[in-house]
Amino acid sequence: MRGRWLVNLLLLILVVLLGAAAQRELERSGPGPTLTDLDPGAIAEVVIERPGMPRTRLERTAEGWFLREPLEAPAGAERVARLLQIATAPVRRVLPSHSDLQALGLDPPRLTLTLDGLVLRIGGTEPLAQRRYVGVGDRVVLIDGQHYRDLATPPEGFADASGD
Repeated sequence: MRGRWLVNLLLLILVVLLGAAAQRELERSGPGPTLTDLDPGAIAEVVIERPGMPRTRLERTAEGWFLREPLEAPAGAERVARLLQIATAPVRRVLPSHSDLQALGLDPPRLTLTLDGLVLRIGGTEPLAQRRYVGVGDRVVLIDGQHYRDLATPPEGFADASGD
């Protein structure tokens, strides 16, 4: 019985040491690639197009963000800032160039996001990790799925609700 405990203890120590080594390697290698090279703080125009819904166009001015389409209104800075985080979303996986775009929800895309002229085609959800397929140029990548909620916001959801 005592021998089993000793073996289990040694295995536990080995697992902890391997985990620590893996963590150190991840920290040393730094952050991986991001969806775009754009700086969210420098983006000046955002366009969201969804089938069956009006186009949403947001513009940064000296006074802040404004919703320009389908209506004119000041935009909520926090909402827009959250939306712009997609520009630096970590790429979790790059798919082969011969991927079936229709099966991934990219032909046609669920929605199209344009950041200062860079078109991002947002597709379906990968079933295992609930990540989103995104087409950027001729690349297809997977990013974490939490960004879709902001992308799916109706146009009026970007209007500043603070009444300022």
